[in-house]
Order: sequence, then C-alpha cells, then structure tokens
Amino acid sequence: MGTGLFVADLAEADRAPGVYLDVTATHAEERARSIAASFASLHPPGPASDELRAQLVPLASDAVEELASLRIAVRRGDTAAVRDAERGLRAAADGLGSVRGSTV
Repeated sequence: MGTGLFVADLAEADRAPGVYLDVTATHAEERARSIAASFASLHPPGPASDELRAQLVPLASDAVEELASLRIAVRRGDTAAVRDAERGLRAAADGLGSVRGSTV
C-alpha cells in the first residue's frame, strides 16, 4: 500500500516518468494480489482466527482493487483517477490499520 501511495504522490506531482510509475504500480498490485490470495487460502486454526480472517480478506481485496485502479489511472495519465485511487488506498490502509490495532 505504501508503494501505491508513493506512486500516487509522484504521479499527482508529475515527478516521475510514466513508465516508472506504471511498472511500480503494476508490481505493487501484483505483490498485494499475491499476499491477499495467500492469506485467503489459509485455514484459520480457531474461532478467533475466523473473525480476523473475515475482517482481513475483504480489506485486502479492497486494497488490491484500489492498486488496480491506480495502475489503470497511471497508464491513462488520468490525474483525477489517481487522486481517487489514492483516497481509496488511504481508506484501505486505515481499515487494515484498525484491524491491526484491535488484534494487538
């Protein structure tokens, strides 16, 4: 998510070449998709873990979708869509952070 936010900041400020932004956004999306799929495939050991999984799987999916939106916006050079994706990434990060805070 941090990489996606970094890419969004660079894209909005026009501070990096489009090819760099595209490759970096693509890699961030691919890594997030892999992590989300790996987590979703794990079998929780007990009821408390079931609850955690039920919270995290949709949040991870949201993060992947926002990274995909960012990748598409960067490829199109659509600054408004980059801003929208950045807002979505921040919301996903906040959601994931709130789960982390509730499980510590």
